[in-house]
Amino acid sequence: MRRSDDEELQFKTNKETDLFQERLVRALSVESLASLGKALGLSGETERTFVGARILTDVRPIFDDGSSPRVEGFVVINTLKIDFHEGREHGEVYIALDSADLESLRKRVERAQAKTASLSETMSALKLRQYKDPQLK
Repeated sequence: MRRSDDEELQFKTNKETDLFQERLVRALSVESLASLGKALGLSGETERTFVGARILTDVRPIFDDGSSPRVEGFVVINTLKIDFHEGREHGEVYIALDSADLESLRKRVERAQAKTASLSETMSALKLRQYKDPQLK
């Protein structure tokens, strides 16, 4: 190991240097660090990574066909905006949703959450460690 020029970072004795080096080597070779590295790698093995989402809700007027246009009704439009990363690029997609689509999406999210909880419980019972993906919020 190279000695630091910063006096605060210098060890007083060779024994301290050897002890630090031994602990550092042991810490960096811990299996959990290797497993964490694998987990991070696996979690990123997708074509696109979710960054965020937003649902935009608009009211769009319906005009009559008369000579002086008058609002005779409206439609409510929901647009799901999904932001993602694809490699090093940022992308976004907009998807129109009606009320039935929103309900379907809500049910699918709830089901995915229930499946995640079930899998987490099952794997924990098997004494397996769950690595939470720090890339996903």
